[in-house]
Amino acid sequence: GKLSFRTLIETLKNIPAHTRVKFHAQYSESIIGSDSKDISGKTVSANPNLRLAKPISIRNKRFIAVVISILFLLTFPLHLLLQKKRSRFFANVLAVLFLQKEWVGYASPAKSLPSLKPGILTTTGVPSSLNLLPLQSLESSDSWYASDYEVMQDIRIIWMGYKYLGA
Repeated sequence: GKLSFRTLIETLKNIPAHTRVKFHAQYSESIIGSDSKDISGKTVSANPNLRLAKPISIRNKRFIAVVISILFLLTFPLHLLLQKKRSRFFANVLAVLFLQKEWVGYASPAKSLPSLKPGILTTTGVPSSLNLLPLQSLESSDSWYASDYEVMQDIRIIWMGYKYLGA
């Protein structure tokens, strides 16, 4: 934050050719740079731009979870017929309604992602007990979910994993 662009450019001319250079702007949380003048630079950030990290996304996620829980309660006779573990299903509905759980949570212990309550289903569409993928695949699924989060994603996962909602 103290060097002028002219000083930076002059200093860069004196750095050996095989040295990689990245820049960190004062008061930012990211590092940027390119390994070649012909290639677009990469950004390294402690807080990547995740949709799920935005307050509006968290509010929408909670809102849709409560709405779905209320719909499940209003249509309970139907679920009595369709769910194998009826009591567990309704316990999950109440847990989500009272914001103790999420319908969709992470598939792996996500330390670098926005925090979520435990999920009935995971980002893979099944309960955590049925996730048989390698940890790296589960982490990738969680990262994609957090970076591209949309309410319709939760609705799709709940719809496809309906039979597991009583797990």
